[in-house]
Amino acid sequence: MGKDEHLTIDEVNATTGQPLAPVPNAVKFVHQCGVTVRDNVYISTQEWIKPKLEGVSYVDKRTKDVLWNKLIAHFTLPVLEDEVKTKKMTDKVKHFALKKMAQQFNNYKNKLFREWEEDGKLPDFTGTRERQRPHWPAFLEYKKSERAKKRSQTNKNNAAKKKYHHKMGPGGYRVAEPKWEKIESELRAKGLTPVTEEWDRRIRNWLLAHGGEYDMETGELIIDESKVVNGAQKKLLT
Repeated sequence: MGKDEHLTIDEVNATTGQPLAPVPNAVKFVHQCGVTVRDNVYISTQEWIKPKLEGVSYVDKRTKDVLWNKLIAHFTLPVLEDEVKTKKMTDKVKHFALKKMAQQFNNYKNKLFREWEEDGKLPDFTGTRERQRPHWPAFLEYKKSERAKKRSQTNKNNAAKKKYHHKMGPGGYRVAEPKWEKIESELRAKGLTPVTEEWDRRIRNWLLAHGGEYDMETGELIIDESKVVNGAQKKLLT
């Protein structure tokens, strides 16, 4: 974003703190999280959260506050009924943003190392990332260490245990739900009752978000293109 560019967020998820609307601004918010952390935290920083081991570099609270201030300087959040509610909402957005930064910074460092392994070239540290150049040797030394390799394997093992992955874009439920409701209306117009008609909304949303699709010929729900959730299976989910 430009130095003077400023966007407004009109809606925030009350639970997670994720900006929701307007969608283009919410998407820009997430993108800017990555830009902010890559431009302001050295790649030689080993951990996002203070580790138990001594001698390990990490992103301290002061730095996280600086990152948040740099990010939110480009956005205006909603103002709620009173200052207490507004602050609570803002704190949730900050938590969401810092969590997103942690994920994006880790992905960025993994991408740098993966590309170096493939072609052995120094990354293109230009523009605002010129400051990263002096930290490349320390970054490379750590990524090749046994500790980093062990940590990477542990993360891979943990990721492999995750069975379900949502398939929604950055707009989340805010964008997805109207699409699902339109499909349900189309089913009813054809004289079909969606199998999810009387389901708890949270169950319906979870299944559709994680790959479920309506069968437009029957109104049932197809999961992973092999399992159909029908009336009998419905009882197991309630």
